[in-house]
Amino acid sequence: MGFQADIIVWDFDAMSMIHRFKLHKVLIQDLSFSTDEQFLASLGGQDDNQLVIWDVSSGKALVGHPVGMNVANKVTFFNNTNNKLLTIHNYGLRLWNADLVQKKILFTDIQMGTIKRIYQCVTIDKDDKCALLGTKTGDIVEISLDHLLFKRIGPAKRLFSKGINVINLLANNDIMVGAGDGTIAKVTGSYMTVK
Repeated sequence: MGFQADIIVWDFDAMSMIHRFKLHKVLIQDLSFSTDEQFLASLGGQDDNQLVIWDVSSGKALVGHPVGMNVANKVTFFNNTNNKLLTIHNYGLRLWNADLVQKKILFTDIQMGTIKRIYQCVTIDKDDKCALLGTKTGDIVEISLDHLLFKRIGPAKRLFSKGINVINLLANNDIMVGAGDGTIAKVTGSYMTVK
C-alpha cells in the first residue's frame, strides 16, 4: 500500500528493457497493446482505478481517466482502430473513445438490461462488431459493439463450473473457453452449444 506499481516494457529481440512506466498505485490490474503495438492501455487496481494509454515509442502517458466506482477487471483494444477500447467491470461494461491528439477520452456505458454479471474475460471479433464475455457465474455473454447493446447469453442448459477465466474466438467463429474448474471447452458460435 502507498507504493507505485511498475509497468515494464521489454524488447524481446534485444532482450532488454525499453521503458518502466510508473503512474498507477499498488496494483496493475490489466494491460492491453493496440494491434499495431503503438499504444499500451493499463488499468490500475481497486486502489487506483485509472485507465491510462501510453505511447510505447516515447514512453509517455498520453491520456488517463478514472474508470468509476465499479472496479474494472480487464481492458482490451479493438482490432481495427487505436482509439477504441473496452473495459469490463463487476456488473458493467464501458466503451472508451480516445482522442490521442487532443488528449481526451470519453466513455459510454453499454446497456445490459436485466443481465447482472461479474465479467472476468473478454474477446472482440476481428471485425469489431461484437464482444464475447466470460462471467463468474459460468456463462458467455455476447454484446453488439455497433449498437452498444446486449445480444445473447449462453450456453443453454450448461454453465461452466467456477466461472469462465479465459475466452477466445476461433477463425470459424467457434468459441474456446477455459473455466475455473480446469475445463477447456469448444462452443459453437452460432448456437452457443458445447461441442
